[in-house]
Amino acid sequence: MALLKSIMTISGHTMISRILGYVRESLIATYVGANAITDALNIAIKIPSLFRRLFAEGAFNAAFVPMFSGNLATKGKQSAKVFAEHSIVILGLFLTVMVLVIELFMPEFIGLLAAGFSKTPERLELAIEFTRITFPFILFISISAILGGVLNSLEKFAAPAAAASIGNLCIIFVIYFFVNSGKSPGHVLSWGVLFSSICQLAWLYFFCAYAGMPLKFRVPKLTPEMKEFFRKLLPGMVGAGILQINLVVDMRLCSYLPEASVSYLNLADRINQFPLSMVGVAMGVALLPLLSKQLRQGNLNEAITTQNRATELVLFLTLPAAIAFVIYADLFVSLLYGYGKFLDHPGNIPQTARTLAAFSFGLPAYVMVKVFSSTFFARSDTLTPVIIGLISVVVNIVINLYLMGPYQHVGIAMGTAIASWINAILLIIVLQKRRMFVFDSQFLSRIPKILCASAIMGVVIYCIQPYFDVYIVGGSVLGKIDVLFALLFASAISFLTPAYFLKCIDLKNIRK
Repeated sequence: MALLKSIMTISGHTMISRILGYVRESLIATYVGANAITDALNIAIKIPSLFRRLFAEGAFNAAFVPMFSGNLATKGKQSAKVFAEHSIVILGLFLTVMVLVIELFMPEFIGLLAAGFSKTPERLELAIEFTRITFPFILFISISAILGGVLNSLEKFAAPAAAASIGNLCIIFVIYFFVNSGKSPGHVLSWGVLFSSICQLAWLYFFCAYAGMPLKFRVPKLTPEMKEFFRKLLPGMVGAGILQINLVVDMRLCSYLPEASVSYLNLADRINQFPLSMVGVAMGVALLPLLSKQLRQGNLNEAITTQNRATELVLFLTLPAAIAFVIYADLFVSLLYGYGKFLDHPGNIPQTARTLAAFSFGLPAYVMVKVFSSTFFARSDTLTPVIIGLISVVVNIVINLYLMGPYQHVGIAMGTAIASWINAILLIIVLQKRRMFVFDSQFLSRIPKILCASAIMGVVIYCIQPYFDVYIVGGSVLGKIDVLFALLFASAISFLTPAYFLKCIDLKNIRK
């Protein structure tokens, strides 16, 4: 129940964040459209996000959270506080130097990651200008991620989960009031992205202080504890860098595709991220400290039960979501983005919808990777997920190169989905081989039932989908919102009804 409560807390805040994220993306699509400016802006946002995943949310956080949680449990709050302060200072100093170097060589840096933009000088110049504004984002947001790890280890999940909402609100504020005030909407939005990272850092620092962990600048010392931290960190850092090749390859390949391809991928991914973040991120954040605690206390059977329930819940939530996204792809894109300048090109909606359907194929796998990786991280094993991730990177590159010719951006999305399934399958094979995860009887009995309920839902919503088309074309904003809620209600009822009778999940857990 502790895990479920934590997941629901994080998911609730994440849902608010994703709704605000949709509002943000919808405003960008409405005021800017899908064109050279949005392509360049998406690159300017993706590049610092890539480094954030590498330095903060990737190996750094995976090594930091178990050690901080263990320090907190065995040595007390003051020792954990000193460890956190050393870690943040080291990360901050390293990132400051890196930001200064990359700002100096930004044209060469963009040329490396988005080489195809050289064929469209306008996109290249805009990408350089926008990224120079957004790149310091990595410094503030990476330190924010560590502060969030501190709060999560203290079982204070609400403030870190709400941080993304604060960031989205900042960007929405900038778009709504200042979008036409600068050199271009892209320049204004770039400053908004940077502003949002500063606000998130201030937000999380306040709650760390409120939780009795007011972190301060401390001259870092190479203590035995810090040596152990780096020993766990460095293999994961190398591996996390390898894993980010997926994103680098996607960016580089997309830069060779026609104008707006980057925007199609980004807009489709934003919709796909809604259930992924609500379930996957929430599950990963809540699961890691809980598993770390259970394993440190020697409760192996309890840890395996936690993993089973987490995987069970992941499939219960993501399978129907994936099916709904595939069937309703055109309707979702039209409902969420079909306004203003986005309608200037008639191909924007169908192209984005096809990309969404391809991404959705891998939705359950994206989330299971987070669950299974947490099992390794809780055991301070950051190397095994890296090796498996490297295999999925190679698969992703090969499939992307094969599919992007005939299918362009849709092929890239499908390559990402297939590679994620391979990643998830290999993780579970290794976990079972090492006896770190065993499927229990409850899991094995419920999975066929979840598959059956999902299939029933798929048939039902496929049959009723044509009746909603007439309400989309030329409909008002409020009318489209009504249709969206009707679709969600129909999907929920057609899944939860058979799920209830098949006893896919305990009703008491749903109520709680």
